[in-house]
Amino acid sequence: MMNFSRILAAGALAASYAFAQPVAPSVDQPEGQPAKKAGLNSKMGLGFHGQFEFTNLYGLAQDWNLGDDEEAPSGIGFVAGLRGRIPMMPVVHFAPELNFHYARLTQQDEAAKRSFQQMDIEVPLMLRGILKDMFYVTAGAQLELNLYSKAKVDFGSDDNGGYLDPIDIEYEEDLDKATFGFGLVLGAGFVFFDRISVDARFVLGLTEAYPNGESKFVTMDGAKQKSFQFGIGCWIL
Repeated sequence: MMNFSRILAAGALAASYAFAQPVAPSVDQPEGQPAKKAGLNSKMGLGFHGQFEFTNLYGLAQDWNLGDDEEAPSGIGFVAGLRGRIPMMPVVHFAPELNFHYARLTQQDEAAKRSFQQMDIEVPLMLRGILKDMFYVTAGAQLELNLYSKAKVDFGSDDNGGYLDPIDIEYEEDLDKATFGFGLVLGAGFVFFDRISVDARFVLGLTEAYPNGESKFVTMDGAKQKSFQFGIGCWIL
């Protein structure tokens, strides 16, 4: 028992001496200098963004509106939503988004003016490659859920031979945008001030925009949608 007590006392004395010694500075971190703060790209994050877009339909038949070589509907829209940042490698992130999308496409010829409105929820699932913490490229897939769509044709005004006030002749087309859609996304961007970025992207729809594409005045079979988007984003985390 005496020997055990001595061994225990010696061990406690050695431990006390060891803890009392100053900790040697790290080789990578000079003594007296603050630790280097980890950049945003090294951790998970959440932000918001918005984009302005130019969009049009492609894949239509030449006589989609009962005429040859007519221009396809095109127009403008916007995208706004949330974006995430999940580091997978030092220079590669998983970058999902949840967006609201609105667009209005039109086409006009001698006979009439046609318009196509849409509201969608979009979920881009992208990978982001980072270069020098300033530039990045993105690529991935996009899922789409349509919330609202309306197509109409406007044949102008009828003056009733001059005897009555002119009336507008408009018809709502029996065309519904596809409930679900799928496409590809490619983009690139530049980062300002660590948290703010500007980017451009190209979205190519791979599924038909109007699968029930027959109506009284147009045939939308084969129509798909593509868009060019330009915008700005900000990380809040």
